Amino acid sequence: MSIPTTPAVSSGSGPAARLLLAAAAGGVLAGVAIDLLTALVAATDIGGDGWTLRGNGSLVVPFSLGTGVLAGGWTALALHAGRSPRWLSLGILAGLVAAVLGASQVLFLALLGADAGVLVLVSLAAAVVWMVGAPLVAVVRAQDRAERPVWHLAAAVVLTLALLAGLAAAIPVLR
Repeated sequence: MSIPTTPAVSSGSGPAARLLLAAAAGGVLAGVAIDLLTALVAATDIGGDGWTLRGNGSLVVPFSLGTGVLAGGWTALALHAGRSPRWLSLGILAGLVAAVLGASQVLFLALLGADAGVLVLVSLAAAVVWMVGAPLVAVVRAQDRAERPVWHLAAAVVLTLALLAGLAAAIPVLR
């Protein structure tokens, strides 16, 4: 009696381990980089009429770049699982779109000042919707729907947890 396996398992655990390791390393590195950039932005005097990026205003950085990392990583993993030859470039593009959507709140604040409240929330919501929607579209439009390697889903979870761990790991350094 044969036991069904995913392609990564049937060809050895090497490809699965590399996928999980890349997701973990990428998530931790991105989390630490985002945290350090947040600290740099928090120390600036960037601001305008009724808004500032100093202190809590710097949270735009992890919200924008965090959604970008997750949208890009999840989309790339979904496309890779579906055997798309453009998984990396489309994953990067999805991440950039999410980061721009999230960062657009700074543009709205710069242009409209304190009156940009609703647009700021809309830009953040758009980034979150894109973060979830882009990978879902990638899954639905996958070229190879015959198999969905469980390792890609595990790598998406590892990426998310590693990003959070990277963000948390850099906090003591910033104080």
